[in-house]
Amino acid sequence: MKGGNDNQEAGSKLIGRFVNKVDEKGRTFLPASMRPYIHALWGAKPDLVLAVMGFERCLVLVDRAAWFSHQARLNELDWLDEDAARLRRLASLAEDCRLDQQGRIAIPQFLRGFAELNDEVMFVGCVDYVELWNPKQGQTNLESLFGGAREVIARVRARQKEESAVARAEALVARAEEAAARAVAGERKGGPVAEKEEER
Repeated sequence: MKGGNDNQEAGSKLIGRFVNKVDEKGRTFLPASMRPYIHALWGAKPDLVLAVMGFERCLVLVDRAAWFSHQARLNELDWLDEDAARLRRLASLAEDCRLDQQGRIAIPQFLRGFAELNDEVMFVGCVDYVELWNPKQGQTNLESLFGGAREVIARVRARQKEESAVARAEALVARAEEAAARAVAGERKGGPVAEKEEER
C-alpha cells in the first residue's frame, strides 16, 4: 500500500515481529521500535485505519489515506460480480484507529473476534503497513512462507510482468488514439483551405 505522509524519510520501513499483551478493553501498545517509523511514515499524529485485509484472519494497521486509496480500486469493479461484492463487504470491516499518548491502540471487539485476538497480539511489520495476528496463527503463517517462497516470488514476478505489459499496451493505445485525434483535427482544419484553393 502507498499513500499517507509525503514526507517519508528514506529507510522508514516497518519491519520485524513483536508480541504484546491485549487488555480487557482491547488496548495494546504498539511496539516501541515501530513507533518512530510509524511517525516518520504517517506524521506525528497519524490518522490510522484498522481493518480486515484479504481472507486471512489477521488485521492490518495502515494510514487512512493509503487505505482509502487502496479501496478506491473497488470502484472499478462490477457491482453484480460475486467476487467484487465479497471484496466490498470485506472493505466494510474497518474502523478508524487512534494512537493515544501512551502509544496504545484500541482494537474493537468485532475485529478482535475476527482475528481471534485474546490476551496477546503479534505485530508483523510489512514494510509500509502492519499486520496484527493471533500469535499462534501468525507464527504458523510465517513458517508456511518458507516452503513456498520460490513459488510466491515467481507468481509475484509474473504478475508484475503482466501488469507491465498491460501498462505498455494501454500507453500504445493512448498514443494511437491521440495521433488519430490529431489527424482528424488536421483534416478538419485543412478542409476549408483546400476548397478555397480550388476556387482560385
